[in-house]
Amino acid sequence: MKLRTYPYKEIAINSAFLEIPAEYQRKLQMSKVKQMVAEFNGIVVNPPKVSYREGRYIVIDGQHTIVGLKVLNGGEDLSIVCRVYTGLTKEEEALVFAQQTGASTPLSAGAKLRAKLVGQDAEAHAFLAATEAAGLQLGTDHVRASHKIICVSTALKEFQQYGPDIYTEGLRAIVDA
Repeated sequence: MKLRTYPYKEIAINSAFLEIPAEYQRKLQMSKVKQMVAEFNGIVVNPPKVSYREGRYIVIDGQHTIVGLKVLNGGEDLSIVCRVYTGLTKEEEALVFAQQTGASTPLSAGAKLRAKLVGQDAEAHAFLAATEAAGLQLGTDHVRASHKIICVSTALKEFQQYGPDIYTEGLRAIVDA
């Protein structure tokens, strides 16, 4: 899916109205929030990216910034200037999240895959299907378990290099060993 360019407006929104979608966002890391608060500089903080969809403000990027600003405000909600996009679908929001770059926390391979799955990325779904066909799960949540691949990045490289059939066959050989 190719993303279009969307117009945006910078709008001050009360933090109480900002929704963070757990479906594709990474987990909140309070250590990152504490570091941001300790090093806070209002000039370099980026406005959170928000999608206005179905009457709701959905955070695409900036959850740690939002929580950090609330901490700096004594834990109380406050108005935050956000870059607000309209016209995005949930899938496009997830793909924008997966493609983010810059000084933000780099996405883990699992978090990026989870966002691409929500965004209906064809390769991500083929990768998931090939892995599950071998009787395994992909670890998009950093939780170790039997029959779960935690090295998502390495597995994806193998999938891309060898294709779904050989990739699945190789995984089955490992599972059966």
